[in-house]
Amino acid sequence: MKSVYLFDLDGTLTDSREGITKSVRYALNRMGLDSELKELEKFIGPPLKFSFCEFFGMTDEESEKAIKLYRDRYKDTGIFENKLYENVIPVLKELKSQGKKVCMATCKPEVFARRISDHFGMTPYFDEICGTTLDGTKTTKAQVIEEVLERIGEKPGNAVMIGDRQHDVEGAKHFSMPCVGVTFGFAEEGELEKAGADYIIDSLTELLKLDI
Repeated sequence: MKSVYLFDLDGTLTDSREGITKSVRYALNRMGLDSELKELEKFIGPPLKFSFCEFFGMTDEESEKAIKLYRDRYKDTGIFENKLYENVIPVLKELKSQGKKVCMATCKPEVFARRISDHFGMTPYFDEICGTTLDGTKTTKAQVIEEVLERIGEKPGNAVMIGDRQHDVEGAKHFSMPCVGVTFGFAEEGELEKAGADYIIDSLTELLKLDI
């Protein structure tokens, strides 16, 4: 049985679509671009730089400008246009009662992830909260997973990743770690299956029933 549970944040623990999509649209508008909010849900999960470059063909320099504009709105407004998914706290509490190490591993900047965790009362249930850096030195899911495991002194073989996007699956596979994909997040149809998620669940409570 795995003793370490690593949770993604956006699309796994919280429904952050409003704050993220509105902040992306704000950045695009400031750069003379536009898009429907629904179309911008694909930004939820992957690193921002990847998304601005992949979906809008931006150069590295343009994407850095877009990220700064995004954060101008997100840091005080978009961050709280957010809500917990159902049963998040009970599931985290139950895992802790079973003696599991419970951590957050997100591609959101760590400073924002910690504020969100505090705001929604999740922090007491986490052994560690790890995110990306604002300066761009740590941006990928694999880097975040490596960092959080180092902080808590655990090996990849003891851990399982829980997330909603292909980047969560790919980050876990980088360490030959099993990944549980959740369907209530922001993955496109068939995305988790195609990426190779080991388990797919429709609610967080199902996580407690898996034999991992």
